[in-house]
Amino acid sequence: MDEDEALPIARSKVDQACLAAGLPLPAVVIVEKLRGRKGSDFTAQFHARQGVPTIEVPLRVVREYPDDALTWLLAHEVGHYKEHAGRRVKDRLFKTGMVVFGTVLAAWTLWVVVGAVMSPVSSFGGIFVWLGFFAYTTYLALVLADSRAEERAADRFAVRYQGSMAGALQWASLPHRSSSIAVQRRGLRRWGRALFEPFNQWLGLIFSTHPYVPMRIDAMRAELEHPVERG
Repeated sequence: MDEDEALPIARSKVDQACLAAGLPLPAVVIVEKLRGRKGSDFTAQFHARQGVPTIEVPLRVVREYPDDALTWLLAHEVGHYKEHAGRRVKDRLFKTGMVVFGTVLAAWTLWVVVGAVMSPVSSFGGIFVWLGFFAYTTYLALVLADSRAEERAADRFAVRYQGSMAGALQWASLPHRSSSIAVQRRGLRRWGRALFEPFNQWLGLIFSTHPYVPMRIDAMRAELEHPVERG
């Protein structure tokens, strides 16, 4: 299958999901790898660069995904498209806040470090550096929590659109999926892995952009069993 054969398949699935949601049809592009996702070629993404709603679909996805999983994945991206209009201002504020907050914190840290090297300083500046890092970490955790909420909203849309768990379960079983952002530590002894893993799971739960896959599957099952209308 080449790009010319893959595009009508992806286009048809996206169009059907958009029509079901009453959305204008976005652009659909077949690519080798996704931009801005570390070269990923086994998932899809929605973006609106230059104001053009676009769903990018790697050729490998169309070639290798089971049909139900492909339907679910593209409906999930349409779910992001559906949420996009209401999130544009919020996303810009989040990104601006991270840049401004991070720049001020970096400048303050540099000032404290240079001051400590050039002349003795009190611990007062250092205390504010630690408080700044704590506040920035808290802010980052809130931004990522909002990202996970957006993923859950797209999941709900996709599973409601498909009307069953078939596609979501196929997608979750694919080998590229991971249930956490588990940090790999080659060469760790068994006791070291056992010591690190609880912290790693906690860290992943807070600082992941996506909820754990088992959590997503449970939430989608609950959505089908007890659907709730959301504005």
